[in-house]
Amino acid sequence: MEVIQKVLTAYNIYPLHVDKITDNVHKINDGNRDYALKRSSFISERETRVWTHVYEQAYHQNLVSVLPVYLTKEGEMYTVQNQNVYYLTPWLEAAVTQIEKRTIEQFYRVIGNIHTKTRQVHTVPSSDFLPGFQEYASYCDHVQEELLGFVERFEKNRYMSPFELTVCTHYRDVNFALKEMKRRIELLMDIKEDTISWNASLCHFNLQFDHMLETRQLHIINWEKAHYENATLDLAAFFKNETKNFNAPTNDVIDLFNIYMSENELTKTELYMLSIYLLDPTPYISNVQKYNDRTSGRSIINQTKMLQHTYRQIMFALQWSKYVEDEFETLELDDLES
Repeated sequence: MEVIQKVLTAYNIYPLHVDKITDNVHKINDGNRDYALKRSSFISERETRVWTHVYEQAYHQNLVSVLPVYLTKEGEMYTVQNQNVYYLTPWLEAAVTQIEKRTIEQFYRVIGNIHTKTRQVHTVPSSDFLPGFQEYASYCDHVQEELLGFVERFEKNRYMSPFELTVCTHYRDVNFALKEMKRRIELLMDIKEDTISWNASLCHFNLQFDHMLETRQLHIINWEKAHYENATLDLAAFFKNETKNFNAPTNDVIDLFNIYMSENELTKTELYMLSIYLLDPTPYISNVQKYNDRTSGRSIINQTKMLQHTYRQIMFALQWSKYVEDEFETLELDDLES
């Protein structure tokens, strides 16, 4: 509590009530208003500078959906105490608890607006961009062989464990996803241009509804992992965070994506990349490898639960890949005539 008092002194705030919400978040009341005091996860000066840049951009670009921070009495965005970085924001009693269509619509408008307003366009040679995806295709071939080997080994057991039975049940879908991913990579490799336009936007990199507050508008919090990258990586992180649970609103997430596209239209190359990122088999095969090598350290129940999470992400990716191909990647008449 003494540390909290010292931190708040930097803001000229003298609290009446301090409530611990989590190890890193405290709710502060000074008799006039409520604040959220956050101890950050920054581990380097570079991360702190990038985080500070987020709020500079939010100010200059009028990104009202980025929940603002209070300045200290010295005019700084944060204060340091016991080698930890602390920052202060308004406290909003408006966490997203029920994910409705309007929440998803708001999210797509907000994050699309952020990606558009902060977009920086670069041109990179295709020769620097494509070989990595070609290596990825070879990696998928290896995963296919490895996964088949695991299934054959599990099926030889007289009694399969719940985890082994789950892997065998998933095999057909996961194998199809690997084929779909290689097909996507082939489409990407068919790009004929010598250079590729690479868009870099301000990305949150941990987007999930738990990091959003909904009042009259949607606010996004916890920008501590933010940096500039292609928007598809931000979207991929969001989709993976939100589609691993059995009750995820996957149909609405897909059906409403045109709202994001109206704010920040992705190129065909970016749509290919997004499908590839989502179809990534690494989390799934990693779970199977750890089980096989007995290196997980988790119970069979928890290992099976994690496997189900990664399987749901893959199933969403297949649904997504079909949707974007039908909706945004079909050939136009001009393409056919040429």
